Amino acid sequence: MKKNAFLILCMLCTALLFSQEHDRPVVALVLAGGGAMGLSHVGVLQVLEEEGIHPDIVLGSSMGSVVGGFYCAGYTPWEMEDIFYNINWVDILSDSYKRSELSFEQKMRQAQYALTLENSDNKYLGNTGLSHGQNVVEFLDEHLLSYSSEMDFDDLPIPFRAIGADLLTGEKIVYSRGDLKTVIRASMAIPGLFTPVKYQGRYIIDGDWVDNLPTGVARDLGADIVIAVSLYSLKENPEDLASLESINYQAFQIRNIERQRESIEAADLVISPKLSDFDFLNFDNGGLLIQEGYNAASEMREEIAALAEYIGKTTEEPIQRISREPKYTIARVIINGGIDFIQEEKLYGDLIESIGANPSISILKDFLYRYYDSGDYSHFWYQLIPDSPGFYTLNIDAPKRPVPTESLSLGLEYSTHFLSNNVSNIEAQIAFRKWFENNPNFSLGLDLNLSQFPGIQLDSDYYFFNRNMIFSAEGHWEQNPRLFYENSTLRSVYAHTAYGGSIALGIPLYKMMEFSTGIYGESHGLDHRQGMDFLTDSTWLRCGVKATGLIDTLDRVITPTRGFHGLFLMDGSLDHQQLPLLQGVTTGEFFIPFKGDRFIFSSRWETQHLLYGSPHPLELRSIGDSLGFFGYYDQELSGNNGAYIGGEIRFKVANLPLGAGDEIYLRLAGNSASLWDNVDFNVQQEYQFYSGISLGVLANLILGELSLDLLYNDQNRFSLRLGLTTSSSLLK
Repeated sequence: MKKNAFLILCMLCTALLFSQEHDRPVVALVLAGGGAMGLSHVGVLQVLEEEGIHPDIVLGSSMGSVVGGFYCAGYTPWEMEDIFYNINWVDILSDSYKRSELSFEQKMRQAQYALTLENSDNKYLGNTGLSHGQNVVEFLDEHLLSYSSEMDFDDLPIPFRAIGADLLTGEKIVYSRGDLKTVIRASMAIPGLFTPVKYQGRYIIDGDWVDNLPTGVARDLGADIVIAVSLYSLKENPEDLASLESINYQAFQIRNIERQRESIEAADLVISPKLSDFDFLNFDNGGLLIQEGYNAASEMREEIAALAEYIGKTTEEPIQRISREPKYTIARVIINGGIDFIQEEKLYGDLIESIGANPSISILKDFLYRYYDSGDYSHFWYQLIPDSPGFYTLNIDAPKRPVPTESLSLGLEYSTHFLSNNVSNIEAQIAFRKWFENNPNFSLGLDLNLSQFPGIQLDSDYYFFNRNMIFSAEGHWEQNPRLFYENSTLRSVYAHTAYGGSIALGIPLYKMMEFSTGIYGESHGLDHRQGMDFLTDSTWLRCGVKATGLIDTLDRVITPTRGFHGLFLMDGSLDHQQLPLLQGVTTGEFFIPFKGDRFIFSSRWETQHLLYGSPHPLELRSIGDSLGFFGYYDQELSGNNGAYIGGEIRFKVANLPLGAGDEIYLRLAGNSASLWDNVDFNVQQEYQFYSGISLGVLANLILGELSLDLLYNDQNRFSLRLGLTTSSSLLK
């Protein structure tokens, strides 16, 4: 109480001194950086508002500049709580593209492998970071729409300052004007996590590196009373420091606390939320962090109320946030980042033709950001710079995505059934691709399948006619397991070996489909691994023509929430007896979200038809090969002809922590199938019918989709299936 009384007395003296010269003292609010911990600023602001304190200026560094920028733009703390609590931070902090805008080639490569690492000869400082923060800029642009042009930050509803650091000189930069979204993005450019921001001739990184709590800047700007919110708290329990990561983070905290000592001493009131249980990536705990800020400020209500009383408690109406959507007359366009003259002319022509020279800001930003989603740019940002009165220069920062010299991709597939037959399969895929002379149209690839049944493939792709056609050639040697069942019991295991090659010509259409046709030739063999040996043919040849159609409109590959993907295949060849053989396969799956993506309904189907001839038994497709059949083992249901249909409903029960993935779902699924062998319509068909259901849980992890399902089929058999997949099921 003595400390509180002394603090109140100091505030009273300060207020009395300045009341002789001014109507009221100037109050500055200083918000520190700290990643996710900066969300606690929102709770502090709520208490300050409740006590009638409205600052005359707000200064922020890093995440403090994000919260401060929103507040100064007119958002209330409660509006900010709703925004920050409900957004998907995984998407915001990543460089994800909208798949609908990717080329079909990019979709297919993305769908095959969970992780791809690229190497390029194009070394550029602006690419040195895990994320370019494109989605951060789009998020800021969406919510700060009314302040889309470069401006004086004193013209905001509350004057604002953001702190950045010049990466080349180490100089502290106090932004008092500029493009609001770009300045905030620069202020939070944590080295290593985000790329530096090239803006106004400088490379800018996180302001935390030069002044995380800029109370001194507030004093220099004429603030009479400074309220500071410090975010750093040390972990005091040794058990919380039992890893190298936690020790390094604690050491980082210690360094920043020491650096902030002078900043804290320059403040009149310091609010320090208790954040020792959190770190800078705990965005998934946004609600708890906001509450911690509210609690910390509530514990100091006596001091805050006294301050409000002596500076003159605000009785004005709350600041009304401007929600207008301004229009800008574009006089000229400047493009930076490596786009050549022809591309620049095309972009300008598209801009004028599509949206005109006087677009609303929402139309402009949506048009421009679609270029980023094409996958051709590292980022695609813009600034509107006032030119002559009423006219603006549209400055576009769009560095081309470097053409890789090579890439390395990794994938993993795992599945196992328990309780009856313990049938397991695990495969690791490694793919290396080489581009020649930085030519994105010509590449060679090597794909390895590492498993009990290994395989290797060499392929070459060449795009021509402005990438509207693709010529592909490949050679392969692969082994595939073939499992034969009798009365739900595994009787035989064969290894089906095939080596050969193919050439094909493909035509991508509308970024969502591709049609291709080509010829192929293969030599087949079999190797009996276990169980009964009832197949006698050891080798045979196949050659023929394939026509394939693929369609993909999914929003994402792993655990999609909307869209459709499908496959159509016609195969005309000579069978193992060198007789004509004609087969057709169709398969597809679509997803429809409900209730704000909390419920996802999907339907799937697959058909296979032997139109003419007789394939080797080892080549018979299994129902569920592409999409999986709930209730039966893989390859348990094989036949010349088959039809399968299934449905699934998913319910989202939780979001995964940042860095672990996206969501956890409960799901209920069911399916049924029919198999038949005779293709002569003059003969009575003998159909076999099967059905199964599934109840389980699946998680959309950063690595892939992990699922655990309890299965039941029409033969009254229960089983348990655990699976992990990192690729689209239709590409397996």
